[in-house]
Amino acid sequence: MKKGIALSNKESDAKAAVKSAEEALYTKVVEKYRSLSEDEVKTLVVDDKWAASLCSDIKSELDRVSQRFTGRIKELSDRYETPFRRSRQRSKHSAQRWMNT
Repeated sequence: MKKGIALSNKESDAKAAVKSAEEALYTKVVEKYRSLSEDEVKTLVVDDKWAASLCSDIKSELDRVSQRFTGRIKELSDRYETPFRRSRQRSKHSAQRWMNT
């Protein structure tokens, strides 16, 4: 039972230490934010936060469009492969008939 009480006290002390450390960190962060120049803020917000996300989104969109475009080309190729061959054969046949007359 004494061990349980001792552990409980240690846990309470540890929680208090964590809370105190978090408060100190928060205070330092607020002080640092106040000391940042406008350019440093822009760098943090735009370059470090948005740029990576934006680049990733653009790459994903380009991949999606490229895949869709490739699929559409294949679909059209499959659709018109046979009619194009027939058309080419007819043209050759017509040209040969015209040359023979």
